[in-house]
Amino acid sequence: MKAAGAALTEVPKAWGNALRFTLPGTHRQWTLTPQVNLENSRPDFVLETNDTAVPTVAIFTDGRAFHAVSARNRLADDAEKREILRGTGRIVLAITAQDISDAERKASSDPAWYSPTTVTKLIKMPQFLTTPSAYEGLRSGPISWLLNWVSAPNPTEIGIVARAVPMFFSGKQYQHKCADELSLAAAGRAVLLSQEMPHGDRVIVVRQFGAFALVAEPSKTGVEVALVLDDRDSVLDSAHADAWRLWLQLSNALALRDWSTVITTTSRVGAPTVMKPEETPGAATLPTGLDFAWTSAFELATPGTERNLVRELAERGGLEAPTIGAEGPQGIPLDISWPSRHVAVALHDMPDEDRDELTASGWHVVRADPDAVVAALSAQKNNAGITDSGEL
Repeated sequence: MKAAGAALTEVPKAWGNALRFTLPGTHRQWTLTPQVNLENSRPDFVLETNDTAVPTVAIFTDGRAFHAVSARNRLADDAEKREILRGTGRIVLAITAQDISDAERKASSDPAWYSPTTVTKLIKMPQFLTTPSAYEGLRSGPISWLLNWVSAPNPTEIGIVARAVPMFFSGKQYQHKCADELSLAAAGRAVLLSQEMPHGDRVIVVRQFGAFALVAEPSKTGVEVALVLDDRDSVLDSAHADAWRLWLQLSNALALRDWSTVITTTSRVGAPTVMKPEETPGAATLPTGLDFAWTSAFELATPGTERNLVRELAERGGLEAPTIGAEGPQGIPLDISWPSRHVAVALHDMPDEDRDELTASGWHVVRADPDAVVAALSAQKNNAGITDSGEL
């Protein structure tokens, strides 16, 4: 902070001095206070500002010897208390000794799971659209994150990036099938404990990294995710440290996420027992082996015409998955579209003026027919116009 020219003031508090500071050219006054009681926990530090639009950051300086070894196994307690803090809208930030060491040595390397190619794809999708620089925060450690936060806090960007984090772990080779009513956390627990998941046709993505598992699934309301860490005393050896750090790292990355997010441990999750749901006659289902983009589009599509169209297109093979719920020119809502190709499907409730506006803007608007959609996509790919009866 001093190097950045901040004006620093120390204020005596019950558990140590708080630090107040203001960065040059900014209006926000920040306060970093040690050992503050929040809800049912006491973070090591609390960072807050007089700007009420900026969430409070609860900082935990986690030492493995006091949290993640068999003699002091506080992992479940950590997960429970931090879940409560996140539920109040606060940001929970974990900092390990390794993070501090890396910052002191100015050692920087991308997380193994981070992919610039994935970022390029994500920022083309409406639900993950934000500035490329916002995704850069995933590449830095928590110390750099804090410095960037006090310089220019942007909760909206943080939340959008957090939505996208599970997408870095997608891939059809990681897909598993399970029963419909199995929770993602229970699926993660089953994988970590080498238990069989209840059978079913539901497709989820499961990535295991030693004693840690990430489970993700697209849904109508977004992409759901669960981070599950094995906290059995018997597995808390030196090899467990990497899994613990990854669990904390991804927990940091999911800050302010507004889609279903569970961060927990195996001891806090019940055994995977479910009731078999009743089958709906004629319900649309996807072919097996599709990538995450297709399964996401299918889950986000409305049951009925939309899902049937997505399924029929998926069965064709070799097509790009559509985007569900994008916005076209002038903010026109698009139920099913391919924004990069300027192709949109007109369902029965699309107003005529929206169709005209899209056409005038160079979009191909086609009826909800697989042949018409394929023709439109092929025409756009070949930079040719559509001449068949599929165009509306």
